[in-house]
Amino acid sequence: MCNNPNWKPIEYVQNKEVHGIAMDVMKLVQQRLGVKFEHLPTDSWKESQELLKAGTCDFLPAATVTESRKGYADFTQPYLRYRLAFIARDDHPFIHGLEMMRGKVMARKRGSGLIDLVKKRYPSIEIMETKGYLQSLQAVNRGEADFTMATLPVASYHISRYGLNNLQIAGYSSMEYALSMAVSKEKPKLLYLLNQTLQSIPPDDKTAIERKWLDVKLVERADYRWVFAVFGVVAAVLGLMGYYNYITKKHNRELQNSLESFEMLLESTLEAIMIFDMEYRGIKSNRVAREMFGYEERDFIGERIERFIPAKQHGIIKEQLQKSDTQPYETQVLTKDGKTVDVLVKGREIIWNKQRVRISSVIDISELKRLHGQLQELNEQLEKRVQSEIAKNRQKDELLQQQAKLAAMGEMIGAIAHQWRQPINALNINIQNLEDDFEEGLMDAAFIDRFIERNTKTIRFMSKTIDDFRNFFKVDKKREHFKLEQALRDTLHLQQAQLDNHGIEVVMRCVPGVAITAYKGQLQQVFLNLINNAKDALLKQNEENPRIILSCETQNARVICAVEDNAGGIDGDVLPRIFEPYFTTKEEGEGTGIGLYMSKTIVEKNLKGRLYYERCQGGSRFVIELPEQA
Repeated sequence: MCNNPNWKPIEYVQNKEVHGIAMDVMKLVQQRLGVKFEHLPTDSWKESQELLKAGTCDFLPAATVTESRKGYADFTQPYLRYRLAFIARDDHPFIHGLEMMRGKVMARKRGSGLIDLVKKRYPSIEIMETKGYLQSLQAVNRGEADFTMATLPVASYHISRYGLNNLQIAGYSSMEYALSMAVSKEKPKLLYLLNQTLQSIPPDDKTAIERKWLDVKLVERADYRWVFAVFGVVAAVLGLMGYYNYITKKHNRELQNSLESFEMLLESTLEAIMIFDMEYRGIKSNRVAREMFGYEERDFIGERIERFIPAKQHGIIKEQLQKSDTQPYETQVLTKDGKTVDVLVKGREIIWNKQRVRISSVIDISELKRLHGQLQELNEQLEKRVQSEIAKNRQKDELLQQQAKLAAMGEMIGAIAHQWRQPINALNINIQNLEDDFEEGLMDAAFIDRFIERNTKTIRFMSKTIDDFRNFFKVDKKREHFKLEQALRDTLHLQQAQLDNHGIEVVMRCVPGVAITAYKGQLQQVFLNLINNAKDALLKQNEENPRIILSCETQNARVICAVEDNAGGIDGDVLPRIFEPYFTTKEEGEGTGIGLYMSKTIVEKNLKGRLYYERCQGGSRFVIELPEQA
């Protein structure tokens, strides 16, 4: 925000900090919005307006609406209004308007828009242009000018500060200063927030701010034209005195009845009611208040309000007493036996029995707070139990995942056996033939080289098989980008020997170039589980032409992988349970029942995808649907 650095007491800069009526209002705005506005220093009001126009500043806290400013700023509803007063020496007669000041000298701050207005409408009024508001008031005080025009805050501040006690308010003009906040047209949301917040500030708070700054009361010159009219009215009033006495007696009877009704209402409320005078001494209390505090009525009357409040709550009560009408607020009160009670209080100033008093309604909320504390404790205990159950479920999932890993490792041991059977047989035959080759004299340097090379390839193949299985069971630590077809082929390689041994045909139908970013090892574990299940289903059905189809493609930015077999499909009565943990259709000892459960957990929790079953012609089809960034 940018400010007017020299507009006391509306806003001004002193020791690099902004002060004034507008700034005190801004403090309330900041408290309600929960933000702090940064002050951008400027050397003049003109510079502040230029920075707002350029977009360097977001808003001006105190500005009046003008046609030129409407071009680059929107305005909040006015939050302060001040009529322009005529300020003259204390011996000057009452001023009804500018038309009666023709031929007079008016002092006014140089650059003021009011100067152009006066020159245009009242050219006979001589204008004395001054450096600022203070100089205009000083010129009037010294008799160099007949009058000046200023708002009450500006006049009051300078007269009090500089001891210009010979000045008075000689009248009011029809013009007024309506102060708004000027907001850059680029900040409509800020305009809305400022408007809403300004409207939420109670009038009493604004009045308190004005009283703080207006610490001098200007003498107002009376308009004696009304004296004669009043004199005429007095005669008529005297004639009505008799009638007035009659009305007064009737009114007193009605007032007595009203007081009795008020007493009845006071005693019939559910909340404690306490009435204090404006020095905050007790006047009256109802039955609920006496029961709550433990005092008799005579103990309450004349006691200051602090007696009923714990010392640590005095600051809160003092702050609330500054407001003539408070919103309900929470505090504590002190009973006669020294016990503190949690209460909800609302206070308001009213006229009662011909005097201004403060009436406070008090509701005991100690039981409500106790129940709230118990509820909060129950919520905390419930949260702990929920966290405990989550931890147990996580531990259970980890155990299931470990069991699935161990089961897969068991399958892999069988796969390794199949992978190694042929190369071990080849090594055995080569070793057995070595003695015959030696006896037949076939061994020479070239033979030895061929023998070593042939058997080394076999051993390397076996070693690579071990590396492939070891890499498969590594824990994924980060996602990686890979092609799905290659991941499928790497997984298939681990099972190829077993599939070939059982005569199971594998068909690969992958669209070239389909890739994904995911945990590769976890996805391969899912592929392995699904291929193993398809193999077991085919062996159980004794299918004449067993076949597994592996496919991958992309659809609508999703990657679709499928493992399909021709083993006849899954029976409808068990289909709803196939993804449950420990559920299996295999013979005892042949399956753990956790393969499909862990596969679904990996796909849907870790890889953010879907795993579901489809019945296809002649068999089953398990579909994995994944985002490209899994």
